Amino acid sequence: AQAGAGLHLHAGQSASFTAARRGLQLLAVAGDLGMRAEAGELHMSARDGLSLHAVRNAARLCGPGRLRLQAAGQSLELGSGGVWHRSGAAVEVHAGRRAWSGAAAAPAASSPSGQANTAEPPCP
Repeated sequence: AQAGAGLHLHAGQSASFTAARRGLQLLAVAGDLGMRAEAGELHMSARDGLSLHAVRNAARLCGPGRLRLQAAGQSLELGSGGVWHRSGAAVEVHAGRRAWSGAAAAPAASSPSGQANTAEPPCP
């Protein structure tokens, strides 16, 4: 199906799109592509892998609470109270330069661009 100015689909109860052999692609040639769950959660899963990739700018995952990344018994959690890393194994840090400081002696932090860090803009 092809639509000239626009295509709008509405289902009062549910909708399902299935591609049995060659996959399913959502593409916005210009502008944003948005997905949202008005009431409930948005779930994404993949049998072989899940990749989020931003070509020009940084990839952001936002939420009003905590953000947790989990894999293979490890977790990294970010929240308003700090950053927590949980691991049953060793933790290795590799860096060309490093600085560890506490709140009492913390200088103004810099971003990778060399400019001072400022608060992130709010999530959409």
